[in-house]
Amino acid sequence: MPLAPQQVMGITLRKAPFVFLNACQVGQAARVLGDYAGMAQAFLFAGACGVIAPIWSITDTIAREIAERFYTSVFAGESPAERLRQERLRMGRTAAAESGTWMAYIYYGHPQMRLKRN
Repeated sequence: MPLAPQQVMGITLRKAPFVFLNACQVGQAARVLGDYAGMAQAFLFAGACGVIAPIWSITDTIAREIAERFYTSVFAGESPAERLRQERLRMGRTAAAESGTWMAYIYYGHPQMRLKRN
């Protein structure tokens, strides 16, 4: 059964986790009754400190590589915003540039946020 944004909004995320959604089109936003809606917004509403999600269809193998590089970099001290910027620069010069996956991700969060493991 698919998870709906309304279900996510109905929970309270403790300790303000960072959420990386790596599924097609879950970063898309819509307007519902004059307010923003969508899966990324639902996680923010539920208490996430930040969300990364693709706004269009992605290629699985490239998406996995992006996620692996993301976590390696941010746990080494790089901000999520800077990591995505670097990813776009890197992928624009590779054969993977034929896929739009490297540009699909949108980041919702503070530009200077840093993540660390507990």
